[in-house]
Amino acid sequence: MASSSDFPQYQDGDVTIVVSTSKVYRLHSHTLRRVSDFFRNAFENGEAPRLTAAARRDGHTPYRFVLVQQHSDSDDRGAFISLNPITARAARVDLSGQDEDKCWDWLFGCFYGITPAFDTSTFGATVLDCSNLLEVADTIAAVTHIREVVDLALLRQDKVLWPSIATNPVVWAELGRRVKSPAIFREAVVHIVGKWKMLGEATKGQLRAATKELCQRKWDELELAKRAIEIRIAGHYPEFLCRNHVDKPHRTGYANDIYMWMALSCFRQYVSQSGNDGMNRQAEDGGYAWYKQFSQGGDAYLDHDAMRAFHTYFPMSSKACSVLESHMNVLKEDMKVFVKDLMVVRTHIDPATMEEVIKPWLTCTKVDKEDLPWYVLEEGAHDQ
Repeated sequence: MASSSDFPQYQDGDVTIVVSTSKVYRLHSHTLRRVSDFFRNAFENGEAPRLTAAARRDGHTPYRFVLVQQHSDSDDRGAFISLNPITARAARVDLSGQDEDKCWDWLFGCFYGITPAFDTSTFGATVLDCSNLLEVADTIAAVTHIREVVDLALLRQDKVLWPSIATNPVVWAELGRRVKSPAIFREAVVHIVGKWKMLGEATKGQLRAATKELCQRKWDELELAKRAIEIRIAGHYPEFLCRNHVDKPHRTGYANDIYMWMALSCFRQYVSQSGNDGMNRQAEDGGYAWYKQFSQGGDAYLDHDAMRAFHTYFPMSSKACSVLESHMNVLKEDMKVFVKDLMVVRTHIDPATMEEVIKPWLTCTKVDKEDLPWYVLEEGAHDQ
């Protein structure tokens, strides 16, 4: 039966856990065995000491673990050592600096279905609390059990979570991997691949080997797709221009399409020039701005003013200018189909919103279930 203190003290618990001079927990070995690999191994490596009647009257438990710092570093979370419950009082353990740490309350509370009281006043405070909980869970190999709690706490920060991931996806990819959050990990990978050319080698080096390999593979696949799309854009002919040899086309038939041929010539020069200027997939944004104009069509590129510049070299009547622009618009409509897949948004943040504060990038990368690192590991373990 739980008490009304900050954290329940189970009177029937058979494990005493000393985290600090003011934090002593009495828990159940069967619960700890289920949620923590550390405690599972500790309980399986030896039998519990038999307590005398006097020891039981004094409140001793068969198991007793004390948290000790291994280094002088203030960030050291320490490690648990197992002590004889009868002679433990003689052990000298330095527990200074741990009294105010609520993380152990949160961690052990999770084992008993108690939701952590994270600080939700700011997004940064929530992330810090989640990170601290992950750290203490890692000391007893219990991250798997608390990952859903952390994932849910972060996802509740919807409005600020996704922009934060877009800004710093490398850090979030690691966090998403640790808590096995498909939503966070996918979001981070999509942004990493999209801004791959913007990231320096040092930043990419912060990625875990498996995550970096995944991002590199997705980037290579995207580059191959973009190259094929650019070839289609540069070599496209509207269907009605094509002729069948069997029909024995004549000069008049080709002459009737002169405006489309002119539009095609102008369009291809634009594609060639902008590609030479590095506006296509070679651009820092991976070609996002370039492909976006093709997806929009209309006045997004080769607009009326651009066509007027063309006519300074090739003057035409007003009506002819209008006809040429009409044919150019037909050509632009054809381009939309080619770049459609590149403009798919697979993130929770709208690129239009991104454009207000940062230089956007492609967010079309698809991260399947099979791409998740933990899925691969679990499948591999299962196969063995």
